[in-house]
Amino acid sequence: MDGSSRNAPAPDEAVALVRSLGRLWTSTAASSSPWWYRKSVGLLFAPYGTLTAVLLDRLPLLIAVNAVLVAAVLGLERLAARTAGVHRPHAPRLPHPSLGRAIAFAAVVLVFLVLLSPEFFTELRWVVSACTFGLSLLILVSDRVVRPNLPPPPAWAGAGDGDAPAVVPPRRLALAAVLAGAERVTVGAAAARIGVPAQELRETVGDLAAEGLVRRGPGSGRREWLALTDTGSGVFQDRLAELRRIAAG
Repeated sequence: MDGSSRNAPAPDEAVALVRSLGRLWTSTAASSSPWWYRKSVGLLFAPYGTLTAVLLDRLPLLIAVNAVLVAAVLGLERLAARTAGVHRPHAPRLPHPSLGRAIAFAAVVLVFLVLLSPEFFTELRWVVSACTFGLSLLILVSDRVVRPNLPPPPAWAGAGDGDAPAVVPPRRLALAAVLAGAERVTVGAAAARIGVPAQELRETVGDLAAEGLVRRGPGSGRREWLALTDTGSGVFQDRLAELRRIAAG
């Protein structure tokens, strides 16, 4: 992807290069979930349980409240993406998988009991309210609950940890590492991470798009969205594998 396969780097250079690319990946992935987004979601959920309990007998209003809540969360996610210039869909994630399975089982049992006896849920409405309020507090306190749908960090990204020489990767490889860390990234955000002017990066983007390696999305100038194509991702992974073979000696 960087057009440097004819001049293979030395093993030490390859190690430093992979580490630099890993740092670009991790920094991009981390920036897709601003702290204020996570806290705002927690604040939105705080009154949700109480409203559900109060409006249980008014189904149209309850549906409207749910619709407003979903719209607010989606709006916050979109605002977070525009602010950071990095987008990756978010989802609630509980600190431990067993807790998630327990909540899912309890929800199934609760639905079953409500179907058998609608009065049952009326008796427990405030219990549900308290549980929802507790979940909102968990979101506010822990950054582990609401976070991007990130896949496990690839092995090469882990190479970005620890001390490493300062190496400036070839621009094409650096852009690929940034784009690999999220679903899509704006030109301005990518340029800031790579450390080049946005106008210069747009020239590189044009070349990669012409080769079918990068997909250009909506927006213009610094706000234009970019993403790796399947072909671009494959080429990037092949180049990384080559660098890691060189680094391993």
